[in-house]
Amino acid sequence: MEKDRFDARRGFGLILRRLARRLSFFENRLSASLWREKLLRSVQRYAPSEGQAPHPTALLLHGCAGDKAHAVNWARLLARHGILVYTIDSLTPRNIDVLQARCLVCTGLRLRGRERSRDITEALSFVLQDPMVDRRRISLIGWSHGAWTIMEWMLDERAAAFAEQADLAIASLVLIYPYCGLASNIHDKDWSRHLPIMVATGGKDSIAPNKKAFTSIERLSAINAPVEHMHIECAGHGFDVEGNAHYSAEQTRRLQEAVLAFLGRINR
Repeated sequence: MEKDRFDARRGFGLILRRLARRLSFFENRLSASLWREKLLRSVQRYAPSEGQAPHPTALLLHGCAGDKAHAVNWARLLARHGILVYTIDSLTPRNIDVLQARCLVCTGLRLRGRERSRDITEALSFVLQDPMVDRRRISLIGWSHGAWTIMEWMLDERAAAFAEQADLAIASLVLIYPYCGLASNIHDKDWSRHLPIMVATGGKDSIAPNKKAFTSIERLSAINAPVEHMHIECAGHGFDVEGNAHYSAEQTRRLQEAVLAFLGRINR
């Protein structure tokens, strides 16, 4: 019986790996210009309802499964508080649907954070054409896989060179239940650039365990990087995503208030 279960898991894993390679093959055949066009069609803009331009700006990066409605809810919330928001859909340009995302991206077989990080550079090159964007007040906000992607982008020397050439300043990072596991490249490295960082974690998170995140926070604190850590002991992974098994309206409200307060201090 145990051998049958092992064989079934191994067979299912083989199927997933083959599917991941096939998706990667088709993406790699896209020309750079076609790839950029597909990505930018999946970048959505949400204009603020108050404040004068240029506006503080935020780029939002979803979790491994996409969660489009979740991104829209956050974008509209931030826009109501004077922030110009762009959301980046990293799955649609790669022809990854929700089922494929859960089977491949969420399991680490496909689209790891380092690969996805190029989406930030491509999106920023487009966002910076918007005259309403304040180039000195740009925040990157990510959930789980999106937070992992942001940390990988911060480590990328090409991304740093792009930011310098484009004369933009990343003002802050917001990392919500970030993945900091073995597949990431952030360990023992200073990816913070000493920017203000807010990290939110949940005590019941079994998807992105807290131990790795806590280690990263301690390391940043040791080098005097300005880190604000919000830990909700009773929260699970995806606690602010409606429809998620761990969703909590009260915990979502607390998180939203904390993020708005953090960005308010950074952007004033």
